[in-house]
Amino acid sequence: MIGKVVNYRYEVLEKCGDGNFFSVYKARDKVMNRLVAIKVLAPQYSQNGEFADRLITEAQMAGDLTHANIAKVLEADSEDGTYFVAVEYVRGINLKDRIRRTGPFGISYAVDIAIAVAEALDYAHRRGVVHGDVRPHNILTSPEGQVKLTDFGTAKALAAFPAIREATMLRAVHYMAPEVVRGETPQPSSDIYSLGVVLYEMLTGSVPYEGDTSAAVAARQLQDPVPSPQTLNAGVPALLNEIAMKAMQKDPAARFASAAEFVAALARVREWLRTGQTPAWPPRQVVAAPDEEPAYEREERSDNFVRNALISLLGVFVVAIITAVLIVRLLGGAHNGIPVPDLIGKTWEQATQAADKQGIELQEHRQDNDKFPAGQIYLTDPRTGETVPKDKPIVQVWVSNGPKMLVVPDVVGMSDTEARRKVAEAGFVPGGTLSEYSSAVKAGNVMRQSPPSGQRQEPLKPVDIVVSLGPEQPPTLPPNGEVEPPYTGTTTPPSGELRKREFLVDASIPSNARGPQEVRIEVEDAYGLNTPHEDTHRAGETISKTVVAYGEDVEIRVYIGGRVVRDVVYQGDRLVRDDEY
Repeated sequence: MIGKVVNYRYEVLEKCGDGNFFSVYKARDKVMNRLVAIKVLAPQYSQNGEFADRLITEAQMAGDLTHANIAKVLEADSEDGTYFVAVEYVRGINLKDRIRRTGPFGISYAVDIAIAVAEALDYAHRRGVVHGDVRPHNILTSPEGQVKLTDFGTAKALAAFPAIREATMLRAVHYMAPEVVRGETPQPSSDIYSLGVVLYEMLTGSVPYEGDTSAAVAARQLQDPVPSPQTLNAGVPALLNEIAMKAMQKDPAARFASAAEFVAALARVREWLRTGQTPAWPPRQVVAAPDEEPAYEREERSDNFVRNALISLLGVFVVAIITAVLIVRLLGGAHNGIPVPDLIGKTWEQATQAADKQGIELQEHRQDNDKFPAGQIYLTDPRTGETVPKDKPIVQVWVSNGPKMLVVPDVVGMSDTEARRKVAEAGFVPGGTLSEYSSAVKAGNVMRQSPPSGQRQEPLKPVDIVVSLGPEQPPTLPPNGEVEPPYTGTTTPPSGELRKREFLVDASIPSNARGPQEVRIEVEDAYGLNTPHEDTHRAGETISKTVVAYGEDVEIRVYIGGRVVRDVVYQGDRLVRDDEY
């Protein structure tokens, strides 16, 4: 497909990935001179002309949807047996990949994405369009913060083809509402359930119901109680926990009545995050009786002038008193807060004792940390010496789980090249390579490894291997009569090694960031993708990290709070891209 011009208009530039039905390509619209995404129906489905036509028809109908959070369908058609859908191009990745990379998300980020998708659903529902396949694979996110819901109409087309629906159910069953699992047609309430599952996954990093087969997952969807996100992530606020659980209720009538109501509930969480004022939920609703108008009793101004004047003066007096009290509290609170004790390096028990003495409540978060031993506190918010208000003396503390431990893979029996790739993919650094003779192991394959497979050790630690030279050959007698000693080998010759390179990566947390932020550095090189740094840092803090990469083509990405802030690409010694967002 690369280089092909679809429908005399869309020049295919590169492949972006494969979905359930479509392969997705980045293309240039030669008419409008813009980038678009071309979704080409897979051959196994395009051979079913009736199903292919139905998919294209539904995509054409989705083209009427125009919303900031919906990927706009530009054209849907077929050409010489190739069925395609052209949609607006969104630079970034789908939400499922982003959850795999950086999940669980921060509360604010998860709420913002959920609101964006809920607003898109509300817009579609009010126009009589049900998505029917809301899952993170169909939600696109960009480095600039764009959120786009895509693939409208797919579920409706599948409803007419049960055999194809069953065959593709595996990837979608985790997000299906119970009534859809039972075979009912998706309704707006079904989309609300699916978005509730997406919200749960953003908050916890996993889906609420797991199983070995799609049937097992479907059974749990129907039978198991609604799970609480707080059981996997204690940092989820109670209000947001209730909202997620309400959206995932088995009974559609127990969910939010509409996507607009879902948006309103999430908006209250976002307002609380911004202002710190806890909203009431569910909100009180005042319903006026139909056709009922307020009754007014006419009164003569002359009879009530004195009374109205006294009421006005009393109102002014009350407002003045309340204002004075608030000023005193605000000014007094600034000077009478409780100072945060030094908890860094202490265990949870030691920190609790110190906090109890000062009347402070600690809220615990646990995370892997390479610098602090397991059980020690390595970060607090607010910092040591700063104050917390007496009426809300809460300090967030991060307790180290110790270094992230990974399982050493089994590479015995693999070729040298395959073993080194496997080691790098597992998160370790390929170590030294020794060679020995062996009559039992084929020449060029790994005989032994250190550490052994199954052992747990810190990431980026070396894994050494011993490669077979094959059976030992008897020494030969050279012309001068001296015996040539056998070659035992010490390390892989330089010509067989990938180039090892080091890069200094800097990252700065914005000083106006709300609380500590997760910083993640990803390196993609000849051995694949690895994460040399993933930790939580304070607002205003600067991180400087030396990372190691192998080979000529290297890409380094820096994430702060789940969003890409820098993307650097090297080809050899040439810097070809250094983008900051």
